[in-house]
Amino acid sequence: MKYANELHTFLLVAESQSFTKAAAQLGVSRAAVSQAIGQLEQQLDLRLFQRTTRKVSLTEAGGQLYRQLSPLLLEIEHKINEVLGSYNRL
Repeated sequence: MKYANELHTFLLVAESQSFTKAAAQLGVSRAAVSQAIGQLEQQLDLRLFQRTTRKVSLTEAGGQLYRQLSPLLLEIEHKINEVLGSYNRL
């Protein structure tokens, strides 16, 4: 799925308001998170975050994207859990 990893990273940064915290959750470096966000911003041609040396905050476009994606991610997780609950695992 196009953008899947970048969008997951975007959601974690948006929720934690921190590249460092998102990196810890993903088990990757802060630089990898920054690169993923940069790639997503470039692909969408949108600035999603305002960055300062001390904090990260969503831009208007970033906030709109977050509000649209957040419920979809919850729905996807719910559907995956439904499928997993229907089958015996290895």
